[in-house]
Formats: sequence, C-alpha cells, structure tokens
Amino acid sequence: MHPVFTLSLLLFILIYCTLYISIATSLKCYKCFSGTSWDQCDEDRKEVTCPEDHEEACSKVFYNHELHDRQTHTKFCEKKSQCKNTSNPICKAAETQNAQCEVHCCTHDMCNAGSATAISGILLVACVVLLVFSLQVEEDFIPSRL
Repeated sequence: MHPVFTLSLLLFILIYCTLYISIATSLKCYKCFSGTSWDQCDEDRKEVTCPEDHEEACSKVFYNHELHDRQTHTKFCEKKSQCKNTSNPICKAAETQNAQCEVHCCTHDMCNAGSATAISGILLVACVVLLVFSLQVEEDFIPSRL
C-alpha cells in the first residue's frame, strides 16, 4: 500500500472513532413540561445531558385525566426499565387514578423531539470530505507514468 493512502486511512479511522465516541458517551435529551400541549412543551424545552442514573433513554410521557380535566406533556431522560406504561412512575400513578398514560422512549441524542438524523448527516458529510481529500492527496503524490 502507498504510504499516503495508509496515512489517509489512519486519519479517517481516527476522526471517525473520535466523532463516534464523543457522540456515544453522554446521552442528550430534551426536557420540558406542559399542562396544555406538546407545542407548549416544545416552546420551553431545554437540551439536557442525562445524569448517569438516567442516561439510558429519552422519553415523552403523556398523561390525561379526563374526569379532572388534567393533562401533562413531559420530555426528559429516563431509565430503560421505566420505558413501559406498566413500569413508568407517572403511568403507574395514572392506573390508580383511572387516567390515560402513554410513554415512548428512544436511545439517540435528542430523539424525543422527532428526528435524530442531524448527527448521522454530519458524520456522513465529514466522511465524504475526508475521502475526497484523501483521494486528492494520493493523486498529488503518485508520480505520473509516461
């Protein structure tokens, strides 16, 4: 293998691993609360880094008690073990109050807002740029044959 190609490949692997490890270490979720709607919750949402004891998943929990005309919309970090209606504390309380509760969990950064494709897109663009740069550098160092 040509030394420039080997160097480019090592550089690519190093950058890819750095990006992957930094993305994978601390889960980030949106955190918000609303007694009215998801739209109102999103207006006040904040990006948070999940604490160690709740860094397994991001969640969205909807609670509705029609008899008392009370709703809550929450987004936050959650333990995976609490990602089911039967194990989530809010939903367990809803059972005793004859109310409706739904919990949805996901495991990617900021996934409790909708799309998590931004990180993948950034990583893909970085890889393509590195590949093009590597090929250009390799062409510049290979002597042309006559």
